[in-house]
Amino acid sequence: MSYWDKVSKYYNFFIRKDYSVYQEIAKEMAEFLEAGQDILEIGSGPGSLSRFIAPHCAQLTVTDYSQGMLNEAIKNLDSFDNLSFKREDASNLSFPDESFDCIVISNVLHIIPNPELALQEASRVLKGDGKVLIINFLRNKNFKSKAIYKMLNLSGCKTYSKWDYPAFIDFVKRSGFSIAHEKLFTGSLDTLLLGLEKNPEAQA
Repeated sequence: MSYWDKVSKYYNFFIRKDYSVYQEIAKEMAEFLEAGQDILEIGSGPGSLSRFIAPHCAQLTVTDYSQGMLNEAIKNLDSFDNLSFKREDASNLSFPDESFDCIVISNVLHIIPNPELALQEASRVLKGDGKVLIINFLRNKNFKSKAIYKMLNLSGCKTYSKWDYPAFIDFVKRSGFSIAHEKLFTGSLDTLLLGLEKNPEAQA
């Protein structure tokens, strides 16, 4: 059983103090979401953001690598009728090319070994004029941030990438996307929301 399967039943308890931050992020995301869109969410966890996305789209495909997290999402989101659930590897998605109008990637990229592959896959399954919304924790040098990451590592949560703001922006731009929107949110950890568009020149 993976770390994320083990903590899936308790994850909402751990993040409860940042619920207001999730609400702020969802409000900012809403300007990119349209009623007719087919949206893919990568890294849904127990559905913390899914519940805010679902009312703004035609269809939301909720995915996570952890089956435990997906099981919790299914339970937490049973009031919505426009959702489907599927276990997916962000680095090797099963969907056909250009399947989705919008893709949401939530706090996944720093905990997978090859995040560049996840963005390549997102680009592949995104329609030409679609948007990618990335929500990702950032590291900084303050004591609180260091203490939280140390605690996570001791608990068994492996983080492969340790981006601060400049490093994360550089990573995204090198992955073939243009940044159309960005906003930083402050909670237990700094969280960056990026709105991305395909950059044809970079992806050529």
